[in-house]
Amino acid sequence: NQHVCQKCPPGLRCRDGQVIGLTVENSTWEVEDGVYYLQSCPIGYILYTEAVELQECRPCSRGEECTVENCTQCTDCQPGYYKLQIGPQLCNACPQNTFNPDFGAAALANCKAC
Repeated sequence: NQHVCQKCPPGLRCRDGQVIGLTVENSTWEVEDGVYYLQSCPIGYILYTEAVELQECRPCSRGEECTVENCTQCTDCQPGYYKLQIGPQLCNACPQNTFNPDFGAAALANCKAC
């Protein structure tokens, strides 16, 4: 098996070659022949499984969100919404009497007075 010496993926916490926890709470992993495989991520994270040694739940960037479990790509915040920071948070609605006409707003300043 080519994965016998699997390094600890970024989505797991390991010590002395043993898995001791998850880096993202509520992510699920499956072990097959001693190799860990990421199965799902909670809402707000993308399921990144490009390579066994790089598997992790990655948070969406500023101006992006993931609104379903097992998301494989973050989507831009819709017009009228914004998201300030990298993380699992959903996009925020612009305050009352303001609006943002663009997709992917990453700052409250994008919300302009009506």
